[in-house]
Amino acid sequence: MEYQEEWLENLIEAFAERKSDIQQLNDSKSNKLVIRNSDLIFAERNEIKIMSLSELKASDPSTSNINLKTLHTPTITFDIQSLVLNSTKKLLAVVGSHQVVVVVLPRPGYSKLVTPLIECRSIQVGQYYHAIKGSSEIAKVDWHPWSLSASSLMVLTRDANFREYDISIDSEDPQQSISFVQAAAMPGSVTNQQFSNKSKGFSADDERSTECVSFDIGRGDSDWGPLTLYGLMKNGDVFAICPFMPNNAQVPTSYIQNLKGITEAKLMKVTEDSLIEARLSQQMRWLNAVVKQIKLGEENIAGFKCNPPRATGSLLRQGPYLVQPAPTDEEYESDASDILIIRPKDCPVDIFVVAFTDGRVDICLEVVKAEGRWSSKAVSTNICMKMDLIILQESHATPPIISTYESIKILQSHDFGYPTLSKDPIYEDTIYISHAEGVHALVFKPWLDELDQVDSLTRDSTLVHVIRTSTTSSAQSTPIVALDVINDAYLGYLLFALTNTMQILPLDLSLRVQTDPETIETKPKPQMLPKVSDSATSKPSSSNQASNEERKLYSSLLESPFIQDQPDGSNKINLSHKLAPVNTRAEIQVTPQTLRYMGGVVENVRHHNQNSIQTGNNIQDRLSLQLKETEKQIEKLAHVAKIATNPSNEAGVGTGKGARVEKVSNEQSELLKRMDNLLQRLMDKHQPTLSTHEKKWFAELGRIRDEVSGTDSKGRALQARMSRVGLSHQLELLKPQVQSYEATEAIKRSQTGIIGSSQIAKVESVLQDETKAIEELRVKLDTVTKLLRTE
Repeated sequence: MEYQEEWLENLIEAFAERKSDIQQLNDSKSNKLVIRNSDLIFAERNEIKIMSLSELKASDPSTSNINLKTLHTPTITFDIQSLVLNSTKKLLAVVGSHQVVVVVLPRPGYSKLVTPLIECRSIQVGQYYHAIKGSSEIAKVDWHPWSLSASSLMVLTRDANFREYDISIDSEDPQQSISFVQAAAMPGSVTNQQFSNKSKGFSADDERSTECVSFDIGRGDSDWGPLTLYGLMKNGDVFAICPFMPNNAQVPTSYIQNLKGITEAKLMKVTEDSLIEARLSQQMRWLNAVVKQIKLGEENIAGFKCNPPRATGSLLRQGPYLVQPAPTDEEYESDASDILIIRPKDCPVDIFVVAFTDGRVDICLEVVKAEGRWSSKAVSTNICMKMDLIILQESHATPPIISTYESIKILQSHDFGYPTLSKDPIYEDTIYISHAEGVHALVFKPWLDELDQVDSLTRDSTLVHVIRTSTTSSAQSTPIVALDVINDAYLGYLLFALTNTMQILPLDLSLRVQTDPETIETKPKPQMLPKVSDSATSKPSSSNQASNEERKLYSSLLESPFIQDQPDGSNKINLSHKLAPVNTRAEIQVTPQTLRYMGGVVENVRHHNQNSIQTGNNIQDRLSLQLKETEKQIEKLAHVAKIATNPSNEAGVGTGKGARVEKVSNEQSELLKRMDNLLQRLMDKHQPTLSTHEKKWFAELGRIRDEVSGTDSKGRALQARMSRVGLSHQLELLKPQVQSYEATEAIKRSQTGIIGSSQIAKVESVLQDETKAIEELRVKLDTVTKLLRTE
C-alpha cells in the first residue's frame, strides 16, 4: 500500500519500531485506538499513549521522531481491550474484560510538556458489579448522547445486564439497571446476578440466547427510535427496550413535542382495538409526564433537563425480532458479534447491520418499529375492567419485524475473529467492518438512492476491501484491534487501523464528488452531427475554434457501438401449415396445394439466407474496422510513449517534457507544503477557546456584577456606599443655601451688636463639629471613588 504524504510514512515507521510479538486472536471485540480532534490515543497492554498528529505533520519530514506521551493512571492494572471517547472529548472510558475506568484527558497543550508522563485523574466504575470474582465479562461500553453533563456511561455485560452510570454523581452504583433476559422489569430493579445465571442442570434452550454481545441506540426524529435500546444476543436474536433515557438527560424539546403530537393523533383514530388503545394511553401518560418537566421559558430552547418518569410501570422487553425471511440452519449456528443501527438522511426506517463470526453481515430494515411498552396495570380507567386480558395480550403480542434486505459473505475464512462495526463521520450510508483479515467498507448508497421506488430495489450494497492484513499464501493473519475515521480541516479525511502487533495502517480516503444530473450535457453521437460545407469551414471564426481544438484530439474510427439488428420475427420460415391428411401407404401425388406450400417454404429459406449473408458481411466489416482501430491505437500509444520517455524532445526553452513534468510535480509538492504551513500558522493564531487572561477578566467582571447586583451583605454594603455618592451630590446643591444663610445671619448680628464670648464659643463649637463631619464625609467619598476606579 502506498501513501503519498510523508508524515503518514513517518507515522508508520515510528510504529514499526514499537512492533510487539504477534498475539493470538482475541476472543472478544476490541477497539484500542481513538482520535480526539488531532490527537491519536491508543492502548498498549495496560498503558495509554497519546500523540499530536498536527504536530507530526507540521514537523520536519526528515526526522522520524514523534513526541509520544504516556498517561499516568495507576488505577489501570489490567489489559486494555477498548477505548471509548465521550461527546465532549474530555472523558475516556478504558475497558478491560472485567473492569472499567474513566480517565480525564489532558488539555491540548500537553505536547509542550517536557516530561514523558502526564498525570491524569482516573475514576473506577462499578467495581462491585464487574471486578469481583465470578462477575460476568463486559461485552460493550458506550456513552449516551443525551446525557446532561456528557457523563452517562452505559455498560453491558454478557449476562445480559445493562447498567447506566453517571460519573458526575456516583461511579460505583448504577443509576439504572435493565436486563435483556427478563420479560419486564423496572429500571433499577436488576441486582448483581453473576451467580444466579449459572445453570445447575440440563436444558433444551440454547445457551447463546441468554448471552448478550452488543447493544446500540436507535435513530430518528419523529418516532421512538432515540428512546429505544437494542440488545444483540449471541445467537443473533435482537431485543428492544423502550423507552430508555439517562437518569439525568438533556432531551431535545422539538423531538418530544413531535412524538407527543404523533401519538395523540394515533390515539384519536383508534376506535375498536382495546389493546392498541391501552398501549397508546400508556404512551401518552409517559409523554405527558415528560412534557411537564419543561419549565416556563424553555419551550423554544434546544433541550431541557429531564428525568425518566417511573409511574407508568415496568418496561416490557420486546422481541426477539421476527426476521423475514428466516435464516437457514447453517446461518443460525453462527455467533453474532456486533450490531450497528443507522438511519441515513431521507430514510424512513432504521437499518440494522449485524456482523457474525463466520464472515457474514446481514443488512435488515425495520418493518414494524418498536414503541414504548409497559407491563403495568396503570392505564386509562375506562378500560380497567379488561386490564388482565390486555396485559396477557400485550405479553403475547406480535413481536417487531425486520426484513433482511441482503446478506453478504465478506470472506470465506475460519479465523474471521469477532468483527467490529464503525460509522463514517461524513457519510451516514457508509460503515466499516474491522476483522482478522483487515477492514471492509460497506456502502448502502446504491440502493438507498432508489428507496423511494420500492418496486425497483434491485441494486446491492457496495463492498470494498480497503485494508488486507493477510494473503492467501500465508495461513497466519494479523487481526485489526482498532479502527477510527477522522475528518479534520488540517489532517484531512483519514482512516486509521491498528493491528494486534501495534502496527498502524493509515489510509487517505476520498470524498465523493456530487454531480447534478441537470447540469450534465449529453453530447450527440458523431454520426448525428450535421455536415458543414467547405465554405463555412474555410472561414475562421470564434464559433468553430472549439471544433478546431477538438480535431487536434484523438478521434476513433468506431463512432458508435456495434449493434446488429435481430432478424424480424415476421419473416420466420413458416412450417406451421400442414397438408391435408393423406394415406401414407398410397402413392405420393403432387397437387397444386403441395406446390404452393413448397414454394412458400423455399422463398422464406432464400430470404433468411440473404439476411444471414448480410449479417455476416456486417460483422466482417466491423471486425476489419476494429482491427484498423487497434492498429491506430497501438501507433498512437507508441508515439505518446516515445514523447514521454525521450528527454531530448524539447518543448520549451532548454527542457524536455519529462523534465517539465518532474518540475511541475516538485513545484506542486512545495505548494502543498507551503499551504499546510500557512494553514497551521492560521490555526495557531486563531484561538477557538478563551485564553487564561480572558477567562480571568470575565471572572472578575462576573464577581463585580454579583457584588453590585447581589443580595448578600457585600452587595447591600456596596449599594449603601453607592448611595453615599448621591448624598455628596445633594451636599453640593445645599452649600449655596448654607452660605447665603450664613451671610444673612452675619448681617443680623452686625446690626444687633457684638455678641458675647460665651455665645461665640458655642457657635465655634458647633461649626467645628460640622466641619469634622464634612471632612469625614469627604474622606469617605474619596475612598469610594478610588475603589470604584480600581474595580
